[in-house]
Amino acid sequence: MKAEYLSCLVESVSEIFSAMLNSETTSGSVMMTTRRNSEKSIGAHISFFGPADGVVMLSFPVNTATNVARTLTCTEGTIPREMLEDCVVELVGILAARSTFRDLASSPVRIGEPSCEGEENEGGGSPLACAMLEIPFESNMGPFSLHIALSSAGRSDSAVGV
Repeated sequence: MKAEYLSCLVESVSEIFSAMLNSETTSGSVMMTTRRNSEKSIGAHISFFGPADGVVMLSFPVNTATNVARTLTCTEGTIPREMLEDCVVELVGILAARSTFRDLASSPVRIGEPSCEGEENEGGGSPLACAMLEIPFESNMGPFSLHIALSSAGRSDSAVGV
């Protein structure tokens, strides 16, 4: 995977948190992982197709997702899980759009539709089953992770591994 794709996504996450949530982020060390759906986290993914095919996911512990949703919706109190999922899906969609207009935009990039963790991606099959790079983040909202599986091999018909 090209380092510029990774740094573009990490920078975009930090910029989105700063601009939309008034929250600073720090990223941790990159590690390899196989992401699994968890009732204790809220996640969303989106597919990219172009010079780099793949899947990008954001995953938040419920407490972090709640803080993010409260800030995005300007609400207090209990927030239903469906609204938490909607907020995370929005963020991953914004991340994908923002990233494609940066370093990845030297060639046309098509973005899939963002969806909740566990739903199938546009290539058919869940992106949750493949090995991904994981980058943990800390923020004023709480911890969360960015998961990335990219390939520079061009369009493929299944979830793309690293």
